[in-house]
Amino acid sequence: FFCVASTSCVAFGFAPTSVHTSVPARPPLLGRHRQNQPTALNLARGTTDLMTKRWFFPTSSSRNDVKGGTIGDELTELERKSLRYAGDLIRTRMGWGWRTNETESVQEFAPNPVPTSSIKKNERAMQLARGRFLDLTCKIEGEAAAESLFEHAPEEDDDVIRGAVIAIQSLLIMGSQVGVKGSPHQIKKLVSHLREDIKEASHHEQWDRNQARKLKHDMDITAGTQLLAEVKKKRTTQGAFDLLASLGVFGPHEELSLLRSGFPTRFT
Repeated sequence: FFCVASTSCVAFGFAPTSVHTSVPARPPLLGRHRQNQPTALNLARGTTDLMTKRWFFPTSSSRNDVKGGTIGDELTELERKSLRYAGDLIRTRMGWGWRTNETESVQEFAPNPVPTSSIKKNERAMQLARGRFLDLTCKIEGEAAAESLFEHAPEEDDDVIRGAVIAIQSLLIMGSQVGVKGSPHQIKKLVSHLREDIKEASHHEQWDRNQARKLKHDMDITAGTQLLAEVKKKRTTQGAFDLLASLGVFGPHEELSLLRSGFPTRFT
């Protein structure tokens, strides 16, 4: 009788003090959003495919070229420059320095020789980034932290800066998917309501909540995955969340379900 009772207790998680069991201890969670099991989103999307997929369509003609199967070298080079630019912004914020070696196999980093406070502000980069992270963070402080990455950015072509903005937006979408579980069909069904009243718009146009809703509906994490590879971080939703939290863009207890819902996170 004692053995039966003990077994029942163990089954419900209450092991008698006099019986030694081998029930493994549950690993501690690192933050509210830490997930030890891979989510369906991670399982459904191979990072290998995402590393070669195209993601930057600066103009309608470029989008048509891609659909027609003629991807130009200029577009590929633009994506590469945008990812490196965004990576350098992240490395500067984190104090890692910037990349000095152009080769893909060898990456060397140099420390930032001067504090960013003494570097001239890049008004053009700030203008292109302003408002582009609306409804992609829960708090205005997080939105401001994302925009401030561009405050002391180096001079660069507008399309490269736009590409860096797209990459960071994709990183935000990726980070907001922590904890999402279910089949790919179920995941798409969860965001199907976001498609209502969405209008197609170019990234050159004024950014508003319509475009933010489209980002959340499409859940395109291609650029975000490639950006994580650029800064040598894990190419997972948790890796994206952890990086954004380190940058001060996400809080440790970010309301991810609110971000995914498509509802406005603040009112202006």
